[in-house]
Amino acid sequence: MASSTIKGFWRTKGTKNATPAVGLLAVKFSFDPTQASATVSKTLPAGAIPLFVQNVNGGATGGTNPTVDVGTSGDPDGFANELDADGATGFTNTGALMGVELTADTEVYAGVGASAATGGSVTAILYYVSKPRHN
Repeated sequence: MASSTIKGFWRTKGTKNATPAVGLLAVKFSFDPTQASATVSKTLPAGAIPLFVQNVNGGATGGTNPTVDVGTSGDPDGFANELDADGATGFTNTGALMGVELTADTEVYAGVGASAATGGSVTAILYYVSKPRHN
């Protein structure tokens, strides 16, 4: 499968009088819901504005209503605080970093929440937009 990578920001204008807009972007990752917060080997670019996180597989097992956190090394639940880990979720924006423009490339971390699972694997998607650039 072919892929394209750009070093910059996608934006669309549509018509001559339309306002340029940025597209919704996403990173997908899987992690062990029993681990302490650790990198998931995904990095959001400087200028990204995180919007919400979604647990797409509900893959945690065991425990009582297990939860996970998604964030950064400095704020482990900055993107999602106590995200349901054993059921697929809608869009969650409970973290303090949601809607905040990232000023530097930011590595994504994920791990166990306050209610621990005993096994499984959680697959999540973190959605964001790039800071609009005006010309």
